[in-house]
Amino acid sequence: MTPEEQTKSLRIFAEQLDERIKKLEEKSEEIKLTEIEKTKKYEDIPTDIWRKIENLWLGNISGISKVRAYRATEAQSIPTGVETKIQLNAESYDSQNEFDSTTNYRFTATKAGYYLVTATIYMPSVEDGKVVAPAIYKNGGKYSSYRHLVAAADDMSASVSDIIYLAVGDYIELYVGHNNSVDKNIWYGEGATWMAIHKLPA
Repeated sequence: MTPEEQTKSLRIFAEQLDERIKKLEEKSEEIKLTEIEKTKKYEDIPTDIWRKIENLWLGNISGISKVRAYRATEAQSIPTGVETKIQLNAESYDSQNEFDSTTNYRFTATKAGYYLVTATIYMPSVEDGKVVAPAIYKNGGKYSSYRHLVAAADDMSASVSDIIYLAVGDYIELYVGHNNSVDKNIWYGEGATWMAIHKLPA
């Protein structure tokens, strides 16, 4: 190849390289512009919409069932050897008005899905070697329970929890049984005897 041909070849290569660099720069600018447009679109979203998105992410969106009910005002007597429904007659919160704290003392689902149910009962002066057993009832039948054995005579805080599928109209109640030699009271108060039910995200 003559010197003139080499020079011409190098010039063509340089021109092709310049063209490729220009195309890459243009592509880069397009990408930057696209990202700017996306950001601008996000900035244009109203604050109340962002709040709804945040609430949905956190599980706090309106319409989600959240209930916490407790025994208030006075102790409730529980006969020995008989599982008895706890009359939870007050509410810490009830987002969808699904808990009846005046008549049936139960939660009735207005939406189908899986629910986290957790509850605690407080029974003073449990006898040595006796059992206290809180139970979750679904539609009038025992669904899950936990037997707490008292190793030495003492007050007992006993808990039970489960994840339960509920169809619309299914209901949940809290029961407790014990085998003390005499009837026992379960104590009242928002932090003493209570049940919380939260619907889980689908």
